[in-house]
Amino acid sequence: MADQRIARERLIEMLQSDLKNEYKHLHFYMRAGVMIQGPHRQELGEYLREEAASELKHCEEFARKIIGLGGIPTAEITYYPLELTSAHDILEAVYLMEKEVVANFAWRLLLIDTMLTCDPNLIMEAPVDLYAISLFYEDQLLDSRKSVEHVQEMLKGM
Repeated sequence: MADQRIARERLIEMLQSDLKNEYKHLHFYMRAGVMIQGPHRQELGEYLREEAASELKHCEEFARKIIGLGGIPTAEITYYPLELTSAHDILEAVYLMEKEVVANFAWRLLLIDTMLTCDPNLIMEAPVDLYAISLFYEDQLLDSRKSVEHVQEMLKGM
């Protein structure tokens, strides 16, 4: 039972950290969508605002996972650059942010796998939570990886 509690606490900590990043993305995309300058401002601003809407959904999903595990979602936001206005600089920041979360999500999946393989009691006590969170992170990783590839293609044309 103690192992299950510790596993649950570790999952909540991971989700909280990632929720902070999702808030960062939400705020960055929204702000960048209205601050962007240059010839493709309209199209890129629309793209960034659509991404903000997607990030809002991610924030809700992370918050619901935290609540489902018995935690209280954080309201903290990690740092994001405020001074960017050029399309290239904004897209470069998006690329780096999304690439960072792909690495974070891959790391989370490894941690969950380690939790399952190192402590067989967790498999018996908390398989639903661990497997559900693992699948959730897989979906998040794939979604963010698509964003990395898309923005990478956009940057090639600049």
